[in-house]
Amino acid sequence: MSKATVRTLADELGLSRSTVSLALRGSPLIKPETRQRVLDIAAKAGYTLNPLASSLMSEMKRGHADRGEPAAGVVARLWGVELALEGGVERLPLCHAIG
Repeated sequence: MSKATVRTLADELGLSRSTVSLALRGSPLIKPETRQRVLDIAAKAGYTLNPLASSLMSEMKRGHADRGEPAAGVVARLWGVELALEGGVERLPLCHAIG
């Protein structure tokens, strides 16, 4: 396995990315046996948590009601960023200029 990501772990384990992500974060929604399987493979693959991605996902899950932006819009944008970064892009514009 090359660089370990949630996607590569999910593919190797035959699980969804959501399940792997929840298992890595210790969610009580995941069976202990599944969580241990994920943790074992993650350790073997050298997976490390990306603190920036974790922070962005936490912010996204809280939503942005104060800015009038539904959480689903944030999810869609962050999902695109994640896919681009996993694909090894060299430049990734995160906003556009107005005016």
